[in-house]
Amino acid sequence: MCISIGKKDRSSPSCHPGEKMKKVAFVALCLVNTFACAATEFHVKAIGDFSPWAWSSPNQIAGVSYSENGPSSIVVYEAGNLTNLGNPTDATSIAPMAINASGQIVANAYTTQGTKSYLIEGAAWTPIQIPRQSSYSPYLLVGATHARGLTNDGIVYGWYDATNSSGSASAGFIYHNGVYRDLYDEVPVQHSRVVGISSDNTILINTHKAGGGDYSVIAKGTQGSDVFTNPHNEKYGEIKAVALNGEGGFAGNLSTPEGRRVFRVDVDGSYRELPAPSLPTPTGDMPISTRMYLSENSTPTNLRAMNASGTITGTIENTEYVFHAMQGPDGTLLTAGSGSLLVDGRAFVERQGMVEVLPLPFDLSDPTANLSFDQISAAGINDVGTVWGTISHTDYFYQIVEMGDVGQPVYALNVTSTTTDTAFVQTNIGGFDIKALLDQAVGVSHYSVNVIDVDDHNNVLVQAWEDANTVSPRAYVLTPVHEPETYALMLAGLGWVGLVARRRKRQFA
Repeated sequence: MCISIGKKDRSSPSCHPGEKMKKVAFVALCLVNTFACAATEFHVKAIGDFSPWAWSSPNQIAGVSYSENGPSSIVVYEAGNLTNLGNPTDATSIAPMAINASGQIVANAYTTQGTKSYLIEGAAWTPIQIPRQSSYSPYLLVGATHARGLTNDGIVYGWYDATNSSGSASAGFIYHNGVYRDLYDEVPVQHSRVVGISSDNTILINTHKAGGGDYSVIAKGTQGSDVFTNPHNEKYGEIKAVALNGEGGFAGNLSTPEGRRVFRVDVDGSYRELPAPSLPTPTGDMPISTRMYLSENSTPTNLRAMNASGTITGTIENTEYVFHAMQGPDGTLLTAGSGSLLVDGRAFVERQGMVEVLPLPFDLSDPTANLSFDQISAAGINDVGTVWGTISHTDYFYQIVEMGDVGQPVYALNVTSTTTDTAFVQTNIGGFDIKALLDQAVGVSHYSVNVIDVDDHNNVLVQAWEDANTVSPRAYVLTPVHEPETYALMLAGLGWVGLVARRRKRQFA
């Protein structure tokens, strides 16, 4: 999001030295945001044949190398080099869930005995095994571990499976430097899962009882816990946190009488539900239902639905009953059999209490189509307001065909459709079709393209398959290419910031 700078009366009593420095920092932030927003194209760089899963920067990426004849292995791209860390487990499938700035990786290995989690530091693979004993009431058996994420401080979090007298259970855990914190001792609920830890060490936990009852979200901080339940139906109404910012605010999905909706909890603990904005339907008819939701993607980027400033992004969808019909040459109404339920959606952002439906990043409609639907799935938003996700676009074509004997024509309606799926990145200046951009840069029409993440400088991490038979995709980093005038603006602005800083230094020397 580009920021504009307002004027301030220099004679104002509040314009003291500290305030001046705040203005200098604010201008610098504006310049950084302007620089990040002004890109009109991307430079495409292939970084290896592997599936990227997580990154701490464009120069430090963890992923998976797949094999046709053996187990998959963890790979790390760092400073231009791709290193295969192998797979010293008994799993045929393994995936890195996160990599932090120190190069630590947390990974889940999927074995026939269940999921096992590892903390990888260089060549050392440390298994994360919950030390609860089988005789420790109420659990009779502790099973698989599921690492969810890793902080820059090296804290691993997630949950483990267990069995007790009521059946299967799950309990959240935290692991740091060999020390386990078993959250069942603090949150004695049948199912609890740690889904995130903020920079202020607030632990975000989703819980529910056996059979799906009594859902709640627990924000467990250093000063105690706050528990949030579904206000529409406390016993059975689902509520699930899926996004977290750096200061303890979070957002997620819940069930309401009107359908699925989005809630948010701000840093001060205030709870709010987002109203569903009106979304026009392609036919102009009233939708059967409307739902709003945040992405619950199981990849490590799913917490990116909320950025550091608390802005969230998600999807709003209309479900519409469509009965394909048109008038034949003889005036009869031709139909294509029974109707069907079709979904049309858009991405939305919510900031400071305002929900805004984003326009389509680009139009994929065939001008010859009779009816078109776009189903957008917004995956995340970065700190400069860039949104990314996927679009599934479908065009429907009507054709009247003549049947029967000559002189006694009988007409029928034939309906065909084509669907295109593509990844998008939407900045403040417009949208980018990542598949089309990658196809053009590489000279290959890719079978599938996915955006894994977009950092706060609008660098885009992408994986792409060239065909359906390729085992491993290829990883790419797309770097924004900025207009020349943007560089001039940035340099001039930084020079101004430096001038103000020098004047202030002389003034208070």
